Amino acid sequence: MCNEKSVLERLEEVIKERRDLKERAIKENTANILNRSKYKSQLKKDVLSCLFLYMENYNLGIDAVYEVLLDIRTELNFEFNAKIYPDYCINEILYNDEIPF
Repeated sequence: MCNEKSVLERLEEVIKERRDLKERAIKENTANILNRSKYKSQLKKDVLSCLFLYMENYNLGIDAVYEVLLDIRTELNFEFNAKIYPDYCINEILYNDEIPF
């Protein structure tokens, strides 16, 4: 009987385990956010490089490129059934998985 842990001791262990799991999840989430940001910036750089190359090669104006970007956004939103948020709402919903980027 003396070898068994009391209910309070066991409860303390469970709370500590859950706290450790929560801290680990927060660290992983932070790392995922940083990686996502890094990959987003690389993707943006690559896409813009391609767009500027097309603009130069085919004598396109910025309005044509902007129109293409809007078409792409519309197609992606349709394809992934994403919600479209106004720009002023984006700061309130950062890192929400419903937004592709």
